[in-house]
Amino acid sequence: MPQGPKSAHRPTRADGCGCAAAVQSWQVQSTAVEANDGSVVSAPAYGADGWYVAPPRSTLMATLLANGKYRDIQYSTRLRDDVDASAFEVPWWYRTTFYVTGDGYTTLRSDGIIPKADLFVNGSKVAGRDVIAGAYTTNTFDVTPFVRRGLNSAAFLVHPGNPNTDLSIGWVDWNQWPPDNNMGIWRDVFVMRSGPLRLARPRVSVEVAPDLDEARLALTIDVTNLSGEDAAGTLSFAVSGPSGTVVVNRDVHLARGGETRVCVSAEEESALVIANPA
Repeated sequence: MPQGPKSAHRPTRADGCGCAAAVQSWQVQSTAVEANDGSVVSAPAYGADGWYVAPPRSTLMATLLANGKYRDIQYSTRLRDDVDASAFEVPWWYRTTFYVTGDGYTTLRSDGIIPKADLFVNGSKVAGRDVIAGAYTTNTFDVTPFVRRGLNSAAFLVHPGNPNTDLSIGWVDWNQWPPDNNMGIWRDVFVMRSGPLRLARPRVSVEVAPDLDEARLALTIDVTNLSGEDAAGTLSFAVSGPSGTVVVNRDVHLARGGETRVCVSAEEESALVIANPA
């Protein structure tokens, strides 16, 4: 299999608290070519010479196509006849680098890997394929103990799977099935920086009256204490609209390692009842 990326790998910058930076690109290689383990591959100084460079959301077939391995694969039966499916019967590495600056806590979040993977950060194993599995599974890992200021590296060892038994995806039923079985990191991975209280998954639900004369809002967010001690803070929700901005505050107290879901509804806060929203 020819090697050599067509474009340069781009490190991701995650500067300062409150940052959620999507991985900019991946360095990708088969374990049939790269024999080193995760402690080596995930070291920041590792060279990854001759590895493929892939876009941030890319199955293995997408990676090989982006690097010019196959041409005009959409014609006739070339997807079946021109691709050696045995290349996808071994695990493949997806490796990236990222910069962090300043103090704070670092979290890695993966939003979907097909079918499963092991995660290594700066030479240490963080999680295994028994945890990281599924096309739409979101996994969040506090990697603060492994991360340092400056250049860091994360590597996923993506394992082959069976789309009939693993949590994969399917497209139109008449399309040819890809020989890689959709294997790879096909959704975003984020490097997230925060203080000791990490906020995640903010959402707003709206209930509109049948006559459209009012809307009732409900605000929700998840809070996790990443520190090694009890922590407290004030959480502020701000909702802006044509009539101005509504701010609702809630005090949060969490034991070390604790997490909670903070919800504020229109039943508790009259300011979340919006008149004539239409």
